[in-house]
Amino acid sequence: MAMAALYRFATKTTDFLLCSQCGVYIGAVVTDEGRAYATLNMNVSNLRPFKVSPIVHGEESNRQRVERRVKTFTPLVNYPF
Repeated sequence: MAMAALYRFATKTTDFLLCSQCGVYIGAVVTDEGRAYATLNMNVSNLRPFKVSPIVHGEESNRQRVERRVKTFTPLVNYPF
């Protein structure tokens, strides 16, 4: 059974969950003002309700990244895992 590994890229704004065996992106967790928010990569599940396409956010500041993620991620309880 594969385990998830946490990884932070250079901006250090978000914890990304990656498969520890193959490195596929599973989801991400961002914390802001003491609250945690998470998202899940639906392509790794059997639930595929819609087609997705890549989006690039390369020009965002770290604060803009966190604000966008807080707006779109789901509030999370019991984090860290």
